[in-house]
Amino acid sequence: MKLCCVNATRNFIRKRAGSNILTAVDKADLNIEEGKITALFGPSGSGKSTLLNMLAGLLPPTSGKVLADGADLYAMEDKQLSAFRNEHFGIIPQGQTAIMSLNVLENVMMPFYLYNHSKGDKYQETLAYAMDLLERAGIRELENEMPSELSGGEIRRMAVCRAMIMKPQIILADEPTGDLDEENTRIVLEMLR
Repeated sequence: MKLCCVNATRNFIRKRAGSNILTAVDKADLNIEEGKITALFGPSGSGKSTLLNMLAGLLPPTSGKVLADGADLYAMEDKQLSAFRNEHFGIIPQGQTAIMSLNVLENVMMPFYLYNHSKGDKYQETLAYAMDLLERAGIRELENEMPSELSGGEIRRMAVCRAMIMKPQIILADEPTGDLDEENTRIVLEMLR
């Protein structure tokens, strides 16, 4: 899969001296290819998270396009875009994104549960993969714990596992190693590679 933004701009209404428009992303062109690591660098407030959210199909550009293999994400109906995103993208948002009423394993399995209602072979295969991801992330023993009982780093590693559960073609990660020490940073980067 190839994910692109073409001349993508995102404006927000914000009171500023001389204008009420804040341009967070201005005419961005970017190509992301499946299987390659692409890193965005820039100071805080430079629009990195906004650009990632546009690429993920979560925030429409004010102008320009976001294309996945040539298909305009924002021309899709909302239900179609949600299903497409769930099948093709793994998303690791910035900050804590745990669903507090679900345990660790349920949080990781949530993308599967959204569009798969059977408990057949596909469920067993995905469950085994979830357990493998938890093991690789070093949090296997926490599968039944609630997010309120976890450290920030454990929640971050759970989010990485959740982003990978559907074996996405593209993972969009916003500070995926935030809250992690050096060893767990190495583990997460290895998982993402």
